[in-house]
Amino acid sequence: MTGTESILYWSFEPFAMIPLAFAIIAYTRGVVASRPKNIRVLVWWRVASFYAGATAIFIALASPIDGLGERLFVFHMLQHLLLVFVGAPLVLLGAPAWAMTRGLPSGLRHWTVVSLARRRAVRGLARLLTHPMVAWSLFVFGLWAWHLPPPYASAIERDLIHVLEHTFFMGTALLFWGLVIDPVPLQSRLPYVGRLVYVVLALTQGLPLAAFLTFTSVPLYEPYASGAGLWGITPLVDQQLGGLLMWVGGMVPYFIAVAALFVVMMVRDEAAMRKEEEALGLVPRVQPTPTQDRMERRPA
Repeated sequence: MTGTESILYWSFEPFAMIPLAFAIIAYTRGVVASRPKNIRVLVWWRVASFYAGATAIFIALASPIDGLGERLFVFHMLQHLLLVFVGAPLVLLGAPAWAMTRGLPSGLRHWTVVSLARRRAVRGLARLLTHPMVAWSLFVFGLWAWHLPPPYASAIERDLIHVLEHTFFMGTALLFWGLVIDPVPLQSRLPYVGRLVYVVLALTQGLPLAAFLTFTSVPLYEPYASGAGLWGITPLVDQQLGGLLMWVGGMVPYFIAVAALFVVMMVRDEAAMRKEEEALGLVPRVQPTPTQDRMERRPA
């Protein structure tokens, strides 16, 4: 495939597109079903976040980025960043479990979600995978493992391994970010201070890999080193550009997460201090507005 053909090539692999389409349809049905009931879980920014995340995943898997990733390391790195650091957290912010469960037909929902939730083995596996140390280790060490030359080359050369790689990245990203974000109705098992440490530790573990790829003087990945390259970009320059993209593009989401956690912590601390002061009579109690009063009195 030439460079021009790579730019124009869109891939609609069933392994990627069918699950994504199913998730979007189920989520949309859940959003529509919640509107007449005046359910305030799916506020506009959650819905927008989910569709933005789904769009990022679609672009990563179906756009020319996928085909170009087989010729240039930097595009394969861009694909991974879109999946792990853009698509996964944005989808989780959209409360997908809440909406998609309600978007499933009742029979299918009972046969899948309800039936699986009742199984002790499934609940035990879920508790294990959402343990902070397990989720963090799978996410961080999995990233390192897939960037070792042998598995990376296999993912480029074999479609089935490539699908497995993307499935692993998406699955571990959802586990990792699920402990940073509260994907309603699920709650993170970590306090906010713990989430800060959790993110910062992941940030520090990603830096050495990005730095190594950026500053190494030897091409590491045989499929790129033995290929003809693209647009005159040498394999070494390609690898260094990919490392730089991982360095910059991969660090920004971590910093955004740290900043957001700080803001949430400050807001929560301020609200807690306000309640303590009101309880001690140090400040006058804030009277709810008529709208707030009606909402508080409304039965759940």
